[in-house]
Amino acid sequence: MGRLRVGIVGAGFMGEVHARAWQRIRLASTGSSLDVELCAIADVELGGRTWLAEFPWLKKYESASELVRAGDVDVVDVCVPTPAHREVVEIAASGGKAVLCEKPLAASVREAQQIAECVARYGVPFMTAHVVRFFPEYVTARETALSGEIGIPRYARAFRGGAKPAWSPWLGDRMQSGGVILDTLVHDFDYLRWLFGEVRRVSAISLRHGPEGRDHAVVVLRFENDAIAQVEGAWSYPQGSPFRTELEIAGTDGLIQYSSDKAEATRVWSQGARPGDSRYPVSPLDPDPYQLEIEHFASHVLRGTPLRISVEDAVAAVAIAEAAMRASETCKPVVVRT
Repeated sequence: MGRLRVGIVGAGFMGEVHARAWQRIRLASTGSSLDVELCAIADVELGGRTWLAEFPWLKKYESASELVRAGDVDVVDVCVPTPAHREVVEIAASGGKAVLCEKPLAASVREAQQIAECVARYGVPFMTAHVVRFFPEYVTARETALSGEIGIPRYARAFRGGAKPAWSPWLGDRMQSGGVILDTLVHDFDYLRWLFGEVRRVSAISLRHGPEGRDHAVVVLRFENDAIAQVEGAWSYPQGSPFRTELEIAGTDGLIQYSSDKAEATRVWSQGARPGDSRYPVSPLDPDPYQLEIEHFASHVLRGTPLRISVEDAVAAVAIAEAAMRASETCKPVVVRT
């Protein structure tokens, strides 16, 4: 395959993020750059997307069907709201297009499994954009934990959140977005499963309050290897509050800590190390994680390199989130099933 031609479906917040990432890859000057071209976009509200003025060359379509039928692209990048993922993926896959799909894969395990069956049936390259797997700090923390430097990893704590997202009204509809548990904590569910393996059962509590429907949840995961993790998500802080993430991984012989608040991003303590000895610098995030995940997928399509995220991984992350939502409603532990 020569140049990889890309079309994005969905011109909202994530569509803009992905468009800029694809363009950065295109403009990269290094000799190893992938040959990609962002050439089309589809959205029913194109007229209201002011950022598109910076991409005047894009062919514009009103729907995924129009974009795929036009035959102008090799890859469809799905950036529509979660409830529309299955329909758009089916349109793209049935048209023989490689598909990159924003997380979460679907709003339910049933729909996630249907998407997995669809991409298997058509045999197209497919990846869900679980971008946390491409944040250098999180990659470093996992590699360190699995290297044996902190002994056997047994416990993790993760936090993700801030003010309720205001860039799109559908996120505030819990029936569509799944709230903070599905839309936001699915990042950490996927990452922690990548670290510890399969989740056995989930306990959770959550609270929605205020006229804006602020959302806060605390989820406890028990893994098949008996490790445990506490995951906290916030859409509950006042508007204007910064988005923050934190991660701790404790092992039998050491501790890894990361906080987006700290200038010194990732710190590791292990047996024999001096207290407070920092060994990992702040990540410059250049290229940023969205660019890294898109480069990863493009390399798979163009060169056949292995994917870091399988469709089964994406289904499993939705299953953990679905179990957590059920646990928060029933106040009882829920066994995770895919």
